[in-house]
Amino acid sequence: MKLYWRIESFPEFDHLATSERLMLFGGQRLGYFYLRNMVVAGILGGIVSMLWLDLVFKVIGAVLGGAVAVASLFGLWCLCTAVVYQWQMLRLRVRIRLTIMEMSTGEKVPACLACGFDLRASEGDLCPECGANVVVPAERDDG
Repeated sequence: MKLYWRIESFPEFDHLATSERLMLFGGQRLGYFYLRNMVVAGILGGIVSMLWLDLVFKVIGAVLGGAVAVASLFGLWCLCTAVVYQWQMLRLRVRIRLTIMEMSTGEKVPACLACGFDLRASEGDLCPECGANVVVPAERDDG
C-alpha cells in the first residue's frame, strides 16, 4: 500500500477541476487542511501515547529509567501521529473518489478508482494499468 503525505499526490486529484477541488474542501485552501489534519493527528497521537504511558510507564520506567521512557513515549507519539494522519488521508481519498463518481453519473469515470490511471482516452471495461473494472455510476432517480 502506498502512503500519501500530500493531497496533490493522489492520482485522482488531477482529474478534478479547480471548482470541484474547492467544493471538495468546502472552499478552504489546502494549507488549512494540512494544518487541521496535523493538529488532529498530533492530539490523537498524544492521547494514545499517554494511554500507553499510563499502562506501561511503571514497567518501562523501572526497567529502563525515566529518560528512556520519555524517549520511547516521544517515538510512540510520532508513530501514532503518522498513523492517524495516514488514516485521515485515506478518508479524504475515499471522499475524492465518491465526488468523482457523483460527477460522472451515467458516463465512465475519468480515472480508475483502484489506481488513478487516466481512463479518458481508453476504451473497454478494464483499466489498462491495473485490470480493475471501469465504473459507470448509474443515474440517480430523485423521484
